[in-house]
Amino acid sequence: MVKKIQAHISINQFAEFSMATKAGKARIVKQQIQVNKTLINWYQSAKGGIRRYLKNVNDLTPLQDQIARLQNKSVITKHQRIDKDVSILALKRMIEMNLSKFIGNIKYEVVKSEVKSININNLQIAISPEVIIKVIIDGKIMYGGVKIHIGKTKPFNLEQCNYVAILLHDFLQSIKNEGEEVLPQFCLCIDVFGNRIVSAKGIHTEESRLINALCHEIIDLWDNAA
Repeated sequence: MVKKIQAHISINQFAEFSMATKAGKARIVKQQIQVNKTLINWYQSAKGGIRRYLKNVNDLTPLQDQIARLQNKSVITKHQRIDKDVSILALKRMIEMNLSKFIGNIKYEVVKSEVKSININNLQIAISPEVIIKVIIDGKIMYGGVKIHIGKTKPFNLEQCNYVAILLHDFLQSIKNEGEEVLPQFCLCIDVFGNRIVSAKGIHTEESRLINALCHEIIDLWDNAA
């Protein structure tokens, strides 16, 4: 008997699914079931520079250094050229967005979690934050995090960014220890080409209802396609 694979999706694909057409939704789910191993993992150089920058958003050096490295990098194929050009542009956008206005005034440390996903209605959603930040306020441990989206041709709209920020918040709630808290204002979705920095809402009952409905929709499409 073939073991049934649990329905799963990444957080950014979930956000894309939320705004997709009926055909687009079916395509996204099919891609999750039948993974194309030849797909290019885009913009890893940009994401690496951004992750280093997020350790201390008051220091732009990691972004500037990564731009310089990419500018000096030789490319051969069209894909390599696109990846290089868009990565440089994304890093420059991050400098312009000036994240220090949001979390630069707090003293935080970056922490890691072995857990990378959250289960909602039997749908496994991979969150994999770029960073999880830990803050101590009045002796209490509090968490936040950042999730990045780099999509030059398909930036997220406000609603999609809200979904990502809320899912990030709920993920951190699921992994924190008893007595610790998650700060919604420090759960950030950053859409580089949409020029958006969106934090989770403290109360998001309606958004959670819509997220649950989307999870059920993905499960139904998964079961019908698998």
